[in-house]
Amino acid sequence: MSIPKDKGDLEIRMKKLLEFSKINKPIITSELKSFLDRKIKEDKSDIPFYKTSVNKLVDFAINGKMLRGLLVILTSEMFSKENKKEALRAAVAVELIHSALLIQDDIIDKDFTRRGRKTIFAQFQNEANNSVEDKLFYGQSIAICVADVAIFLALELLSESDNSEVIKIVSREIQRVAAAEMLDFHWGSINDEPNSKEILNMYKNKSARYTFSLPLKLGALIAGRSNGTVEELEKLGENLGIVFQIKDDEIGLLGDEMEIGKPVGSDIRQNKKTLFRALLYQKITTKEKEILNEIFGNNHVTHTDIEKVKELIEKYNVKERTDKMVYDLSQKAHENLERINIPENYREIFEELIEYNLTRAS
Repeated sequence: MSIPKDKGDLEIRMKKLLEFSKINKPIITSELKSFLDRKIKEDKSDIPFYKTSVNKLVDFAINGKMLRGLLVILTSEMFSKENKKEALRAAVAVELIHSALLIQDDIIDKDFTRRGRKTIFAQFQNEANNSVEDKLFYGQSIAICVADVAIFLALELLSESDNSEVIKIVSREIQRVAAAEMLDFHWGSINDEPNSKEILNMYKNKSARYTFSLPLKLGALIAGRSNGTVEELEKLGENLGIVFQIKDDEIGLLGDEMEIGKPVGSDIRQNKKTLFRALLYQKITTKEKEILNEIFGNNHVTHTDIEKVKELIEKYNVKERTDKMVYDLSQKAHENLERINIPENYREIFEELIEYNLTRAS
């Protein structure tokens, strides 16, 4: 997990979290590569796109933080040492699902770079034969199919679980993600302004639960924990996940383009109804609203336009308000953690995770 470079002694304070990641991320990576390599060898379709798709998935998935997979292993391990193989399968599965969702998200958001590299649809666009008239549509179409492959590979892995509830829980959670993604896209396509409560609920279902609640729940179920523990972990995950999404919005708007590996201002171009925008629109004057209405949703938004949005965010103390919300949600996460009976060394890792989530810059 990357640590913000401008946070002084933060890396020292994240010592246990980083150690856990350093040990387990290579294990997840190795298992993912091994599984996908096996699928290529087993393939009888004689269709070259399958091998191409799986190879791109390997490269795409291992280039990320693997936060979700790490959380599955962390939660399972802290409750039981007896289910390592099943936890590892689930970790790989959630990373494949995450990759699928990112591939689709990049198409929806028209983002050509992620993690400093070309997105999957942009890769296929560039690789299109010269006889292809609409290379962008070609790249998007092939990438959608790659996402489908990733999802069904994940479901195949999850079907091997000893717990019959696992595949049902994952399927239901991803349905929620898809519904929330549709709502997010819908809001970006219309002039209506959802309120902060509506946006936070969308965040919970689109990002928070599948990023934190789902892997925490999977790890606990694999370890055979009771419903009460699972429910508390879900609540912990929701609080952590909403913070994660608010910080994502902040990084995407106010972050450093070189550090985050994709263009700043994408949410502005896509007219995303983020929490930052909602809080800003509550305060601006009629004239300022007219200016912003010309900027948001403009595919040709300029650096000057983005700076104007940042200027108004500073003028109306929007970041201070989101910082307060992020802090309050993090405190709730600490309270959730206090109600869960776990070994102290794992509690310390979770405490570091809460701080990382609160202070991350990429």
